Order: sequence, then C-alpha cells, then structure tokens
Amino acid sequence: MRRVSAAVLLLLTAALAWRNVVDVDVGLHLAGGRYVALHGAVPDLDPFTWTLRDHAYVAYHWAFQLVLYAVDQLAGVRGLVSLRFALVLATALLLLDVLRLRAVGAMAGAVTALLALLSIEWRFTLRPELVSWLLAAAQLAVLERHRRGARSALWLLPCIQIVWANSHVHVLGLGLLGIYTLEEWVRHGTWRSRLAAWSGVAALASLVNPYGVAGALYPLVLWTRLSGGSLFGEHITELVSPLSIGPDSAGSFATGIQLSAYRAFFLLAAIACVTHLRARRLADALLLAVFGGLSLLAVRNLGIFAVAALPAVATALDDWLSRASADSRLRHWLGDGLLALALGFALLCIPRVVSGAFYASDRRPDRFEASLCRECLGLDTADWLVRQNLSGRGLNDLRFGSVLVWRDPAHPVFIDGRNEVTGEAFYARYLRALDPEQWEQTQRSFAFDYVALMHRGDLRAVALARRLRDDPDWRLAHVDGAGVVFVRVSGPNGSLPAARLPLPVERGERQRRLARIPPAPSDLERWLRWLWSSELPPGTAHALGNFLARLGENAAAERPLLDSIETSPHFYEPYLDLGLVYRDLGLRRAAVRCLRHAAALAPEHEDLAPIAALEAERIRAAPARP
Repeated sequence: MRRVSAAVLLLLTAALAWRNVVDVDVGLHLAGGRYVALHGAVPDLDPFTWTLRDHAYVAYHWAFQLVLYAVDQLAGVRGLVSLRFALVLATALLLLDVLRLRAVGAMAGAVTALLALLSIEWRFTLRPELVSWLLAAAQLAVLERHRRGARSALWLLPCIQIVWANSHVHVLGLGLLGIYTLEEWVRHGTWRSRLAAWSGVAALASLVNPYGVAGALYPLVLWTRLSGGSLFGEHITELVSPLSIGPDSAGSFATGIQLSAYRAFFLLAAIACVTHLRARRLADALLLAVFGGLSLLAVRNLGIFAVAALPAVATALDDWLSRASADSRLRHWLGDGLLALALGFALLCIPRVVSGAFYASDRRPDRFEASLCRECLGLDTADWLVRQNLSGRGLNDLRFGSVLVWRDPAHPVFIDGRNEVTGEAFYARYLRALDPEQWEQTQRSFAFDYVALMHRGDLRAVALARRLRDDPDWRLAHVDGAGVVFVRVSGPNGSLPAARLPLPVERGERQRRLARIPPAPSDLERWLRWLWSSELPPGTAHALGNFLARLGENAAAERPLLDSIETSPHFYEPYLDLGLVYRDLGLRRAAVRCLRHAAALAPEHEDLAPIAALEAERIRAAPARP
C-alpha cells in the first residue's frame, strides 16, 4: 500500500508542478542570468535601475539565474516549466526516500505529505527557493542514512553547500547540519565524528562563491533588512506571518485550502515536537521547532518548513497510530480510513488540476500547461514599450520593473523586486511616488517623462492612474488588461497618440449580448464544475473593463466586461462590475439584472448578496434615465 500511496501523491505533485509561468520575479532572474552570461562575471553594483546605480548588489543566487537563462535560451518557456517540474519532482522523490528510510507507514506518510503539498503548491514558482527545497531534501537523505548507521556519502554535504551558497540562502543548509551534528554530540558526548568533520568542511565550502566572505554572510544581512517587521513586511505579502492572513480569494496565499492545510500541518508539527522531545529524538524536535518558527515569521518560509519537517511529522503520526488503541482491529481500521480519505482527496484533486478547476476556484491564473501568462507578467505592455522605445526617465511600479529588466534591457527601470538592493529608504520614496497626493512633489524631484504601471490587482497603481488621467500635462498612451502607460505631453514622447479605448456598445448589441447570459447553475452542475471545468476565471478582458471603470471611462468599460462574461459566464466578478457600470450609466434594468445574477452565482459569498441587493434598491429608487 505504501507504493500505491506514493504513486498517487507523486502523480498529484507532478500535475501541480506542470503549470504556466505567472510570477513576475522570473523576469528578474532571467535578466540576472543574462547579465552573468554576457559579462562573464557577477555584478557588484546594481546594473538594472537608473535610480540605484550606486547600491551594492550581491547576486547570491547567480548560479540559479544562469541556469534559468540558459534553459530559456535553449528550450524557451517549455524548458522553464520543465526545469521547475524537475526540481519539484526530485524534491518529492528524495523526501519519499527519507520516509522509506524511517519506515513510516503508508497512512502517516500520505496524510502528512498531502498536507505539506497543499500548503506549499502555490509556491511552485520559478524562484531559487525551489533549489533550497531540493538541496534540503538531499541533505536529509544523506543525514538520515548516516543517522541510522548505513553507508552514507557525507562527502556530498560540502558539494551541496557549494551549490546552495551560489543559488539561495545557504544558512538553511548549515542549520540542518548543525541540528544533526548537535544530536550526535548529545548521544555520544564528543564532537569527534565524521559528521562533525564533514559539517565543518561544508561550512567552509560556503565561502566558495564569487563574493567570498561577503557572499557567505549575506543571508544575515537579508535577515535584518527583509524581516517581517521592516517597511517591506508592511507591504509585501510573502514577508508577513501566515497566521495574520485570513481566507480571501483575492489574496496571493490565503486561497482557502492552502491556508487550512498549512495550519493543520503546523498543528501536527507542534504536537510532534513534544512527542519527539519525550522520545529523546533531539534532531526531529529541533527541525520542527526551528523551521516551524521560521514559517511563523514569513509566508516565504513555508516551503522549507514543509520539506524539513515532513519526515519528523510523519514519524510522530506513525507513532501515535501505533499507540492509538490496544485493539489491533481498531488501529488498522483507523489507519486504513485515514489513508483512504487522503488518497481519495488526492485523486479528486488530480482532474481538478488538469482541467484548471483547482486554480479557477481561487481565481488564480495558473494553468496545467507550458506557457507564459501574458497578463500576469504584463507582457503586452512591456512589449509595447519595447516597440515605442520611449525616451527620458520613466516611473514604474515594483512588479512591472521586475518584468521590464527582462523584456526591455535598453531602458533602466525606476525600481524592481530586488528589495535587498532597494533598501527601506528608497522603498519609502517609491511608495510616495505612487501616492496621488504627493505627485507634484514627486514629479519635481524626478522629472518623469513617462509612467508605466501594472494596474491589475494594485490599488496604488490605479489611484495614480486616475490622478494622471485627470492631469492635462499627461496623456494616456497605452492601456490593456494588465498595464497602462502615460506620457508627458510636453516631453520627448509627447507625439505619441492617445490610446484607443474600446468602442461603446450600442443598445441593440447590449440587449443581444445580455440575452445570452446563461442561468445560474444547479447544485449538481456546481459539483460537476468543481470536479472538472476548463472555463477560465475572469482574465484580461475583465481586468481591462474593471480598470477603465475605475478611471471613470464607463462607456469604454462595458465592452470588455461583456467579453469577460462570455468567456467566464459562471464567475460573478464581471457581472458585479458590469452592474456597477450600468448603474453609473443610468441603465437601471441592465444593472439590476447583472447584480442579481452575480449574487445568484455566488450565494455563499458573504459580502456579495448585501452589496447586490443594496445597489439594486438604489437603482430602482433612482429616477429613470431620459
């Protein structure tokens, strides 16, 4: 049964690992790898911005970036997706090997592995942390063999540490080595051991990086500059504690099942820590305490926590089951029941992932395919900027800067996502630059000639866009479902024409398109859609319509919102936004119809029904449009 459960979990892991590229940070890493490839050296000062040229840049993940860039050059996006797939699957296989070494039962392994997988799958992004997961699993495999007296290639530990020191935060590996070495010292009462010697060599191996001592100590600098209590922690989701996040489909992490899975896994880890202490299994207790504590500090630490803690949690759960009852029949019934539940849920998730329903239910842009998510990365806006070759200084938001350094290397950016380079002082200036109330002061300081923003999901970018839209000194030159570009009328780009907005919808077309709205699905249809549905959640068209409506361009917003209803007819968001647009346009019947349909599609949404009812009442009470 252990092989069957391993096969099912590996199949689910494989399905989740094969997905499109949605993370804007991939642009940063591809640009970093391109720099190293072209210059034959790592940078010392920031090469990507025009504002931070004098800031030191320690590219501690240069090796990952170089590999990523090489893969992209050789195999394109399919190669990138395959690389992530290989990293995730290799990590999973190594962890399964560790569970085998520990002789963990099928039930304990399946339950804990499923919880760990669901809690971190949203972090299956093309970032260096995937390398940390793989190297941590590799270290655990070596250390567990040594711990059990089997032949173990301890000489691999320095090799792993060299790769780690040039790919990501290598102190995580030193922490793992320290925990296992400490346990061996407690057991044998001496530091003179093969493990202690090889751990010392591995620590020295961290110095084998282009920056030497500075590179080896850089993770400590990151700890002080990017902690959750810093200014970055107040504005960046991955730097806050997962316990401070509530279920919200609009959030990047709190997407329901992922947050619940993490909390369940953490609870098991906390109880398991006590169990291991009582059993005098020091290494397991420390793994849970140290890496569990890291996961409480910041969302970005969840992955390494799941990898490091999984074997210890599974071992404890196996112990609990063996002591659950003196009645062997009851014990087997309990174990078989939990195993069946875990594998059954995993099997249900596989078709949901493949069809896209798993992601669509949380409005996530991930898909079971090898592609670039153009709207997620703002590629249409970025490529427009490349074609126009704008002159002068440009203001961009942080997310868009991470894409522009990759797509438009000829134009240095204002800021990008490398917060360790930015520093808190300049990050505060960046936040003020996006504040509409401080725009005049910002413009006097920087003299921008154009502004490029990713408006999708960013209220600060929307607010600044509204300010520029009403400013006669600025012209809206480009807009799509992800980004918007304004140019200064009297600047070097002032000859660019105004952006073409979607054409207004005539009355007859409106009536025909609204008449095609399908009825709300039945309970059976909802269940079938939950299990398998290829319908995409609202995407580019909806984002464009929503943005135009926020700019006050309601007539232009109607057409893309109608388009969004046709492509995503069973999602409430476009109906809600279209209803509000019709309200502002004075089209009462159409507004009431859309708002009621939005409430019918999401009866479980605690906020939607009252909003829809209130808006419908206001519309009915308003005087008719002439």
